[in-house]
Amino acid sequence: MEWKLVARPGVSALERFLTDHEPHGVVVSEKVRTGYLDKRLRTGGRCYYAPGEAVVYHGPGGFFSPLGVSAIPHAPRRQALLAELQRAMGTFSRLYSIMGPQDDVEALEPAFRATPTHTIDYDLLALDWAHFPSQERPPHPELRYFIPEPPQWRRLLSLQTAYEVEEVLLPGRRPNLAASRATILHSLEHQVVLVATYQDTVVARVATNARGYQGDQVGGVYTDPQWRNRGVARWLMTVLLAHLQNEKRNASLFVKLDNRPAQELYRSLGFLFESPFRISYYR
Repeated sequence: MEWKLVARPGVSALERFLTDHEPHGVVVSEKVRTGYLDKRLRTGGRCYYAPGEAVVYHGPGGFFSPLGVSAIPHAPRRQALLAELQRAMGTFSRLYSIMGPQDDVEALEPAFRATPTHTIDYDLLALDWAHFPSQERPPHPELRYFIPEPPQWRRLLSLQTAYEVEEVLLPGRRPNLAASRATILHSLEHQVVLVATYQDTVVARVATNARGYQGDQVGGVYTDPQWRNRGVARWLMTVLLAHLQNEKRNASLFVKLDNRPAQELYRSLGFLFESPFRISYYR
């Protein structure tokens, strides 16, 4: 079986495969569903699809997301497919990061003969829309929420950069304000974003960061340190889930293994463990 290069939307077999494998590959589902594809890796990425078995998304900047690679039966066959994938991608394919189910990340690494410089492990949690919790009341009478529009991006900038420092950036890295602005604008244009305010000051945010065929991946959940341990994130999460439930869309997310407050929050909302999840960085 050969890999098929997919650089345009509308490939029904691939769409069915991705739908069947959510919530493990919501990021890849979104890329294919929205047509964020470009075989030249300029404005989008490309998918390598081994029909019925595995998908590897190759995005701009050296980002890769595998799905199903570890489940390919028989090690010799898997090694042969990885060698074929390496030839298809080309000798000079840049590798910056691999993100996905831990087994798939580990299975894809040999194709690059690379050792990660940083590895972050998570739990992938998921919840079916029929079991979402009821929307809760705000924990403080002066807390409000709103759905921001792109022109309001400046109100989210300080919260975004604080989130990046705490949850996203590798050690020694600092936020790039232009990149942070671009991230906010993309999120406001394509995702579901909810922001909590107290007396017109932004104090928390929850959002989706990928929208697949049947469900959304939640990400970018962040509360100002002064407002933590007061139930703000829990309240805002129930509001977001109510929005998704109206569309009958499932929810998933990945949370760091050592982030006990977040682990306890999501599990108390009903999220269940799906699989280990990993992001590995190589430069």
